[in-house]
Amino acid sequence: MKNSKILIFGGTTEGRKLAEYLGRNGVRTHVCAATAYGETLMSCYPTLTVSGRRMNKEEIEKFLKDFSPNWVIDATHPYAREVTGTVREVCKEKKLPYLRLVRGSQKSTSGVWVEDIHQAAAFLEGTTGNIFVTTGSKELAAFTRLTDYKSRIYARVLSVKEVVESCEKLGIRGRHLICMQGPFSKELNLAMLREYEIRYLVTKESGAAGGFREKLEAAEEAGVETVVIGRPETEEGLTYPEVQGFLRQNIGFQPKQTVSLVGIGPGNPDCMTAEGQKACREADVVIGAARMLQTVRKEGQICLEEYRPSAILDYLKAHRELERIAIVLSGDTGFYSGAKKLGALLKEEKIETRWIPGISSAAYFSARLGLCWDDIPLESMHGKSLNVLSRLRQEGKVMFLADSREGIRSLGEELTRYELGDLQVWVGERLSYEEERIFRTTGKDLQTYEGSGLAILLIQEATKPEEMGAFSSSGKEVPNEKEEKEGIAEKREVERSEEAEERKPKQRRRANLSIGLKDEAFLRDRIPMTKEEVRRLAIAKLCLTRDAVVYDVGAGTGSVAIETALSLLDGKVYAIEQNSEAVRLLQKNQIRFGASNLQIVEGMAPEALTGLPAPDAVFIGGSKGRMEDILRVILHKNPQARIVLTAIALETVGEVMELCKKGCLLDVEVVQLTVSKAQRAGSYHMMKGQNPVYVISGRGGCDGNS
Repeated sequence: MKNSKILIFGGTTEGRKLAEYLGRNGVRTHVCAATAYGETLMSCYPTLTVSGRRMNKEEIEKFLKDFSPNWVIDATHPYAREVTGTVREVCKEKKLPYLRLVRGSQKSTSGVWVEDIHQAAAFLEGTTGNIFVTTGSKELAAFTRLTDYKSRIYARVLSVKEVVESCEKLGIRGRHLICMQGPFSKELNLAMLREYEIRYLVTKESGAAGGFREKLEAAEEAGVETVVIGRPETEEGLTYPEVQGFLRQNIGFQPKQTVSLVGIGPGNPDCMTAEGQKACREADVVIGAARMLQTVRKEGQICLEEYRPSAILDYLKAHRELERIAIVLSGDTGFYSGAKKLGALLKEEKIETRWIPGISSAAYFSARLGLCWDDIPLESMHGKSLNVLSRLRQEGKVMFLADSREGIRSLGEELTRYELGDLQVWVGERLSYEEERIFRTTGKDLQTYEGSGLAILLIQEATKPEEMGAFSSSGKEVPNEKEEKEGIAEKREVERSEEAEERKPKQRRRANLSIGLKDEAFLRDRIPMTKEEVRRLAIAKLCLTRDAVVYDVGAGTGSVAIETALSLLDGKVYAIEQNSEAVRLLQKNQIRFGASNLQIVEGMAPEALTGLPAPDAVFIGGSKGRMEDILRVILHKNPQARIVLTAIALETVGEVMELCKKGCLLDVEVVQLTVSKAQRAGSYHMMKGQNPVYVISGRGGCDGNS
């Protein structure tokens, strides 16, 4: 690589980009720019040199002889036919490897297309109105043939002394001479067209690098007619990325890849951060799912439609010539984003990665509703089940990302089942797009939800009158979808203002996440129940994590199962009970407390345990004399499961201790708990004792087969 030398002709955007790419990678490179101004635009690298003057054929021949390049790359402008012809001819004569770097074409059916600058001038002679010429200073003389050209022509040229002097000699000066260096955005082009009251814009079909599309879009918006000078001929050659790959393979250098994980926000390009836009604009390739690429894709830019982390990594390994890679992801890179897995893979491969945050859908949605969201739990239903009721119990509100219409409908069914169907729900769809839709509904009405499913929802239990409405960014209340369909939204808005003083929020039974439910809170009838104090100790001995899977064997009224379920944010509890009367009570208590993460399994253990997932912890309140069989099935599923048993009869205690001797339980702890409670006796209080209860806990010590 150290001995390789590359000679690049052209001060074009692609030429500069390629020269700097080679300079960063230590390849000795010389650039022949057409002007001294082009020389000043080049970045400095130890192995990169630049000369800024035009050369004739003899001078080119001498320079090639002196520099002795391994490869000559012609990156001159698509319209610089004379220079391209000369360079190609000299390389052929000297038998030097020659590559033509071609610029992608951007065809358009709008405007008037002509073959050359002279046809453009001839067409404009028969018109009236101001003309904006963006073809450069070299061919500006052709427009001096126009009648009144000094008053009609506005020329945008480079801010170079020689260029200004040549334009002044043609009589184009002052306000009619605009000296600027591109690139020019659509907005800047539009501002110029309006400022100079332009009727016609003259441009070459210069491709993405030349800002052709931005000119056309600005002209269309301003109502300006375009006069496009088509390319002289269809060229054969290599695109910029093809030249990159060719040189890397033939010279053997290894570029350093840098990946930007870019959060694009809710979807509208206007919502992207400036840093994110810059990373995508400067990237050699932009990678992402189709919807994300629609937001950032620029004509002429290389894009790969891919979202699978492993496939993206394979692509990067196969294209080592790529230096700057932008991977676009929806929302914010830190909020339920694919950046998590991608970032870990890139770190393993030691690929330099930077994370560029975006506006999350939660932040955008909250802003549109006009509320602060620092105290709202944020969750996602993407690819997992979500215990919404646990979040509601904890905070009284929850915001989450939904991924399907069916998931939202199921949520509506669950809220209705647990008597929460009248909760207010705000739904946001297609956020930031023109077809954005934000509406208010109820938990019950979610059962018939007809949206796309890719939505964000806020469920909130109002606690104050002023919290009963939601407001858009305009300050107007977001209408209820059902009311809006029935055409009574405006009427209800008046009614709400009149009823504001009288309206009171519905008082709900909010289950406490902490352990400590009173026995009286449960429906019991004649079914046995683990008492309050014993229940607290038993649950504490289970040593639960927030996502634990728990069995309650012999659940009875469900006091242990329900209180355990209420204490788990992401966990799941299975209540196994064979008594049909007890099962009916269990179902009622489940609804009563809103324990949506509790699943009732009717049947006798251990047979009823067969299809259940492996438990992390198990409470056994009743075994019907089958303790050993039950333990073996549990420990077969998870040999390290945490086991807690309660016993009143000494025979049961003896049975458990024998199993401990067999090694079924390790680190065994036995606690005898005797509870006495004061009862009124006339004007006195006396203590009344309950049966002593043994609480035995430990962890699995075998695999269930020994």
